[in-house]
Amino acid sequence: MAIALGVGVFIGVIPGTGLIAAAVVATVLRLNLPITVAGSCLTNPVTMPLIYGVGAVIGHRVFGENVGFQQMAKFLLHTVVGTSLLAVILGIAAYFAALGFAIIIRRFRQDSR
Repeated sequence: MAIALGVGVFIGVIPGTGLIAAAVVATVLRLNLPITVAGSCLTNPVTMPLIYGVGAVIGHRVFGENVGFQQMAKFLLHTVVGTSLLAVILGIAAYFAALGFAIIIRRFRQDSR
C-alpha cells in the first residue's frame, strides 16, 4: 500500500503525467490501483500552481540561475527538472508517511485485542 501511494504521488507531480499513467504503472508493477491513482491526484487544479511554482524555484536553484518568462525554453527546463526532483521527494515522503500510518494502525489493532 505504501509503495503504491509513493509511486502515485511521484507520477502525479511529474509534468505531463496523470491518472492514466498512474493506472498503467500500477497495472504493470502490480500495485494497488486505487491507491496509486489516488496518490496521483495530488496535482490538481488547486495544487498545480503551488507544485509547479516550487518546482520552478528548485530548478532555478539546481541550475544556479534565475530565468523569467522571457527565456521560455530555459524556464520550462528548470520547471521540469525542479518538479521531477520534487516528485522524488514527495513520493518518498508519501511512502514513509503511509508506512508509518500502517504501522500505527497495525499496533493499534494488536493492542485492542
